[in-house]
Amino acid sequence: MWIFLCILDSPAGYNCSTALDLARAWKQVINDPEGFAAWSSAVGMRRPEAAEELKQHRFTPDMLQIPIEGKPARSWLRADRDVHEVIAGLYREGFGPQLEG
Repeated sequence: MWIFLCILDSPAGYNCSTALDLARAWKQVINDPEGFAAWSSAVGMRRPEAAEELKQHRFTPDMLQIPIEGKPARSWLRADRDVHEVIAGLYREGFGPQLEG
């Protein structure tokens, strides 16, 4: 499984068991290497659930550069802030995906 190898080879130094657990979780969220690289870089390797929630709210990895209280949203996520707080912060700052319909 390519995701497992990416995680195992990452500088974070995850052991095989942790890398396998993370790979399984990421596999539920993303299926392509480019998407995995973008999302794991944006939310952190340990946060596949955050990527999934953000995707459901139609956010993209590049939108996580938007500052919340002067700090990029991705920094909040990488500091283990609750993803719902980050989503609320993005909306508070006036940024959110444009809904069609």
